[in-house]
Amino acid sequence: MTTVVLITIDSLRHDHVSWMEESPVETPYLEALAERGTVFDTAIATAPMTTPAFPGLLAGAYPMDHGYNQFKPAHEPVQDRLTDAGVTTVGITGNVATSAVFDYDRGFDRFYDTIPIEHRDRLKELADQHADPPLGMGPSEWKRKRALQLRDNSDRTVPYGRADELTDEAVSSLESLSQGEDAFMWIHYMDPHYPYAPPREFLETDTVWDRTEVNRAVYRWLSDQPDRCGPRPEGGRPYPDPPEAIDAFRRYYRAEIRFVEDQIRRLISALERIRRMEETVLIITADHGEEFMEHDDYGHRAKLYDELIRVPLLVVDDSNYGLPAGTTVSEPTSHVDIPATVTDFFRIDPHPEWRGRSLREVANSDEETGSREYVLSEICHHNSFTASLDPEDAIVAVRGAGWKYIKNRQYGRKEAYDLDDDPREQSNLAEDVPVRVEMLASLCDRRLAAVEEASPRPGGTLPDVAKERLRQLGYRTD
Repeated sequence: MTTVVLITIDSLRHDHVSWMEESPVETPYLEALAERGTVFDTAIATAPMTTPAFPGLLAGAYPMDHGYNQFKPAHEPVQDRLTDAGVTTVGITGNVATSAVFDYDRGFDRFYDTIPIEHRDRLKELADQHADPPLGMGPSEWKRKRALQLRDNSDRTVPYGRADELTDEAVSSLESLSQGEDAFMWIHYMDPHYPYAPPREFLETDTVWDRTEVNRAVYRWLSDQPDRCGPRPEGGRPYPDPPEAIDAFRRYYRAEIRFVEDQIRRLISALERIRRMEETVLIITADHGEEFMEHDDYGHRAKLYDELIRVPLLVVDDSNYGLPAGTTVSEPTSHVDIPATVTDFFRIDPHPEWRGRSLREVANSDEETGSREYVLSEICHHNSFTASLDPEDAIVAVRGAGWKYIKNRQYGRKEAYDLDDDPREQSNLAEDVPVRVEMLASLCDRRLAAVEEASPRPGGTLPDVAKERLRQLGYRTD
């Protein structure tokens, strides 16, 4: 009997778990898990946002391989492969962007999201009617579907499923499994994503702002974003008004992380209670990070700095299949490694189209198997949902253990950073290290050449009512 539980946490930065040095938030339960697991401390998201990141997490694909507004027929999600092999599969998500509307229920035996069932068929119909060719976004219809979901859940405290609700569903699903039944569960916690509504007990005691104040400040900031993330302006972008707002954002973000950690504890307690934990593999990661003014912005937008693309990644292998416990692996890893890792623990071959390899192989690599030097992260639309999905606007980063190169077609800008000396990516060395840059740039150019012939479609417009609903999640709609 094998159970693999993939836990993805929205917007969780790599440096906000206490197995990392200098974390500003204590996560003692996760730290204890890390002591008996394997930490991959150079884990890189395939993109800085949920929608382009998940084809990597669940289908081993980079965002520009097939597009990313929903699962495409060309995507090969891990749950399809597992279900075909007789593994029971369960998907649970609090984020509409990873809901059944966008075909994330595909291949799962049991799937739970927070979209009212009476509206799901109509929303799916809209998605099917307006699905574009591989790199087409269909943004106006996408936003219209999301606006409908928000309207239908308008009685919620926040416009997503909260962690305790999702954990209840996960525990129920685990309890329904038969003894000896192989199972895969994916659960996506949304709570560190704004708007914030953590239970009061997870807030620091000296927190002054209440939930209404902090979310009003969040929306004021997000409503004033430029359409694109350009080069840093002279003097930087001003902090949110009032100045203490960014501190409030951080406090509520940390509280949401503590809340999610507590729900992970509940989930693992259930595994222990039903005596599945000894044969369980836990994979804990994030879809992307979050910026708190490191590069003059807040949130997660079309930028590829480490606060957005470096994510926590922990694997706890209580099945003793071959991951060394209590160790840290520094070799660069990627979202695209997750599907091959999951199938590996079930002794199932990975799909030949997947771009990654099993983390067990990475952790045990030697001269014969070889190590990976670089991984990719990319995105090719602007920050407004009405923007086109166009490879001519692609931003691609090549990230290694010590260096990063970013090619930004939106601004014709090249950036190179020595991450050992400049981990916060403040000193662009693109003009100072030509030999190093030439090698990294060639990797970017090869990637861009692979998607050059795509034919994207322009974006559309939105009615005012749809725009208002989308603002509840902080998205630009103009």
